[in-house]
Amino acid sequence: MEVLAENRFVITKAEFVEGRLALSRDSYGPAAKKWGLVLLILLAVLIGGSVLLGMGPFSVAMELLILGFMALWLFVLFPRSSAKTAYKALVKKAGAEPERTTRFYEDHLEIEGPGVHAVLSYEQIVQIRRTKRLLILFTDEKGGVLLRPESFTKGDEALVRQLIDAGKEPALPESID
Repeated sequence: MEVLAENRFVITKAEFVEGRLALSRDSYGPAAKKWGLVLLILLAVLIGGSVLLGMGPFSVAMELLILGFMALWLFVLFPRSSAKTAYKALVKKAGAEPERTTRFYEDHLEIEGPGVHAVLSYEQIVQIRRTKRLLILFTDEKGGVLLRPESFTKGDEALVRQLIDAGKEPALPESID
């Protein structure tokens, strides 16, 4: 089968973190928002209690500071730390910065790299999203395929989008005469 497009690049830490954060917005994001709401309710209760008990503004400021730090950890620090840890594990497994080659065929794509070989049909791609440096193909299994738009050795982003769109279209019925 003929390779119609190919994307090959070494995944840097910054790119991996960027891709991982984009992927986690859909999976981790809703849970984090719920916990953020719990923090807001807790903040309201604490401030209300502090005011009712006649505590000074210093107490309220400390509560705001502590809950602000908890929100920072929940929405920023934890997702980034998790992504960096996952990248370290990936580098350790690969023995160096991981290289990925993604080849696009008429009806599927293949991903290859050190210790990685995956085959996906275009029907498994549920969304395509662009970030600052990446093109991410989101899969139905809440995973993603990272591509660097300027790293196509054959074909380009437009061709990849066309192949994915064509792979999702239902087969047209044969003409019945």
